[in-house]
Amino acid sequence: MTDSLLSILTEEPWFWDPFHRNEIKFHPDGTGDLICRYETQTWLMAQFDWSFHPQPTLIDNNTKSGPIADFPITLTLTKHAIPNSHIPQHTRINESLLTDEAFRPKTYVVRLEKGTFLTQHDVMYADRKWDAGRYALRLVFDRSPYPAREEWRREVVGGGLEACRVWEWTEFCSRGIPPGRGVLGEMWARVWEAVGWEY
Repeated sequence: MTDSLLSILTEEPWFWDPFHRNEIKFHPDGTGDLICRYETQTWLMAQFDWSFHPQPTLIDNNTKSGPIADFPITLTLTKHAIPNSHIPQHTRINESLLTDEAFRPKTYVVRLEKGTFLTQHDVMYADRKWDAGRYALRLVFDRSPYPAREEWRREVVGGGLEACRVWEWTEFCSRGIPPGRGVLGEMWARVWEAVGWEY
């Protein structure tokens, strides 16, 4: 069962937002990528190391919706930039914005859920949730895998970082569900078509 959980975890990136700008990606070799950016600002494009302690198992991978695993995972942010991340020269990101505490190992309790989910970004900010993108899997961390507020250098906290409160981002989705109209969607499509708008 652990191999099944490993394959689920590492198959695709996990996104905080529908624009796929903020993500956590686990690689099977125990490394990963953590990206944190918003609009024109980039704060993190760093690698991390990860491990299970102890080895977890799936609760029930056959369920249509609900939790399918709860497990502890240890993440250690590194000072290595993600290869080929095309960071503009002289851009201050990663370790130049963080204190040493951000690079210590941290253990999280994570719940893996199956169902139909909006990204945490859309739950918080989307004006129209009915047509927002849906995902089949969600990871819910007991606290954000992004560095805590006190782990960012004092001169950095403020502005966009403070407004976004990235240290509160705890949910990441994967396996996008192709949009389907359903009965309500078909009704709206006909209304929009009648008035000459594109659905």
